[in-house]
Amino acid sequence: MDVLAEKDRQIESLSLQETGLNELIRQKDEKLQAAAREIRQARRDVANAQEQLDQLKQSVRSLHEKVQTSERENAEVLRTLTPLLQQLLNDEDEVAPMPTQVSEKPE
Repeated sequence: MDVLAEKDRQIESLSLQETGLNELIRQKDEKLQAAAREIRQARRDVANAQEQLDQLKQSVRSLHEKVQTSERENAEVLRTLTPLLQQLLNDEDEVAPMPTQVSEKPE
């Protein structure tokens, strides 16, 4: 009888160990599933961030092109206006020379 009681205790002890191990496995599995969900979310976040970065890069390229176009247009306007302004200044100098002396009134 002693042998049977000892075997029953061993079986009970093994059963408790199995229950404890099953609980540990369940907890580890839950943590693993949570980590997998976090990884999937992180991948989505990275993909979204990459997409936004690509859009921003395209916007920067577009703005850079607009700035270059504006600079070219401004340079062309300056090249066009500079001779005209010089001509206007020359014409003003020829038409209205500056007086060199102030005339006095006779008393």
